[in-house]
Amino acid sequence: DLIFLTVLRLAFLLGLAFVQIFNTWPLYLRSVYHLLENKIGLLLALNALMIVVIEMPVVFRLEKKNPVKIMCLGSIFFLGGFIILPLGSSFSYALFTVFIFTWGEMLVFPLMIGFIANRAPDQIRGRYMGLYTFTFSLCYVIAPLLGTWIYENYGSARLWFGMSFIALPVVAGFLFLQRRLQNEKQFS
Repeated sequence: DLIFLTVLRLAFLLGLAFVQIFNTWPLYLRSVYHLLENKIGLLLALNALMIVVIEMPVVFRLEKKNPVKIMCLGSIFFLGGFIILPLGSSFSYALFTVFIFTWGEMLVFPLMIGFIANRAPDQIRGRYMGLYTFTFSLCYVIAPLLGTWIYENYGSARLWFGMSFIALPVVAGFLFLQRRLQNEKQFS
């Protein structure tokens, strides 16, 4: 299933960025933005609060829309929130970036899980979901090592601007998925 494998690749790339929220992002906010731990904790809490309060109503409202287009838009917001981090250095600017990447997070990850579950044949849905979970779990092993290595060896700005190198193939991947799904509908 080429479409499913493409979604796994996109999940992996997005997961590499997602895990930075728990690793290099707090380090960056402390060293470059000079935020104390309580302010960083507030930003993390805002992210969680937005997800708890807003995510399900947003997902419910979007469930009849084209999930691939929404995931593409969500990935742009999600990665864009990291890419613009070096452009500011205040608490209010960090707050702004949290709003951006959290909106993206809410638009991409739940829809991706739903897309995979709906894509999978009933008898092997567990395998599809298991492979998705495995793919995302790999990010928790690789992303902290990769993110901190880039951060230490090339600088923090390069890490965040480097998210562009994830954004480009992710957007291209969603565009590929959209075309592939349209072709699949034409021939079925």
